[in-house]
Amino acid sequence: MRALLDQLSLRTKMLFIAAVSAGLSLIPSGLFVRDGMARVAQAQKEALGVPASVELLQLVRSTQQHRGLASGVLNGNQAARADREAVAKSIQARFATLSPSIVAIGAQGLAVRLDEMRQQLTQLIEDVGKQSLKAPESLSRHNAIVERQMDLIYDVTVASELVLHPDASGYFLQDGILRALPPVTEALGRMRAMGNGALTRKEISALERAQIAALATQARTLSVQVERSIQLAIKADPSLQASLTTELQDAMRQIREGVDYVDKRLLSAETLDEPPAQWFARTTAIIDAQFKLATVGAKALQADMDEGVVSMQRALWVGSTGMVVLTALSLWLILAVGRRVTDATSEALRLAEAVAQGDLTRQVQAQGQDECARMLRALDGMARNLSTTVSSV
Repeated sequence: MRALLDQLSLRTKMLFIAAVSAGLSLIPSGLFVRDGMARVAQAQKEALGVPASVELLQLVRSTQQHRGLASGVLNGNQAARADREAVAKSIQARFATLSPSIVAIGAQGLAVRLDEMRQQLTQLIEDVGKQSLKAPESLSRHNAIVERQMDLIYDVTVASELVLHPDASGYFLQDGILRALPPVTEALGRMRAMGNGALTRKEISALERAQIAALATQARTLSVQVERSIQLAIKADPSLQASLTTELQDAMRQIREGVDYVDKRLLSAETLDEPPAQWFARTTAIIDAQFKLATVGAKALQADMDEGVVSMQRALWVGSTGMVVLTALSLWLILAVGRRVTDATSEALRLAEAVAQGDLTRQVQAQGQDECARMLRALDGMARNLSTTVSSV
């Protein structure tokens, strides 16, 4: 290697150093750009998961409403038929807007599952409309579909990598509204449906009392997880307090008061004289408060996702531009210094060769105060002194 270097000119050596320096800077720069692009891609993918998850939440909400109204209709409350049919139409409309959001994530399996779910729910709606099944079967089939819908919400957050959100505020926010909240609304929704059927029939079995009581307890217990996750999100990002605190407090209050209402008007009531329509309206208000919290939380989450994408793109652009500028500056500096050294060395070499050939008249002009300029001045002075000495002999 040394023998090879000895054969190269100084200018070539300096160019070689510049090339090596450029390579050394390009490696970390490339890694930085690759990591930055991966982060931007993940943030963009997470942002796609939010609208799909929100649409699924609304589908869960409509399915739960249909279950409650179907329970009333199948138990003899024909006054609820118009409302049930309206909700059934809204469910079909939701699938139309939900499908593109699921497809945008790019996970083919999710779209297939959504289509299967649509077919199952469509068939169930038709069966309820024809009243070709009994209330318990309707309740069971609705429950199974809602469970699959909640599973799909979680799988959407996984496929979009929303569950891997790096910031604490976004992570806890999505955990609260997309993982912890749906089971709360489902417990409340089943309680609404079972209570609606019992009040329509004006009778309730001991088993139904126990099941509704368990659902009320479950809703209250699971709501603690929702509250904790959202409070952790607010703690990580205090700016969320203004938009989430009121809705969170209202949702938790509705559950506490709703559980008391269920106990008073159904579980502990000696006679079931609560009008089914009033029961449905009151329990729906409790559930609506949870979905209102989810809607506000989803907006905050979407804003966080969008801001994260813009922030990462900006950081990538600034970092990449800075590295390009620094690399260019480094190369320019290496080449400039190399040119300065090689020019001075070449000038000194020409002077030395001229003196060696007896030409003492050759002079050099040195500019600057660095070592190269001082060397050329010294050589020029040496040549002048030698010329004077020779002339005086």
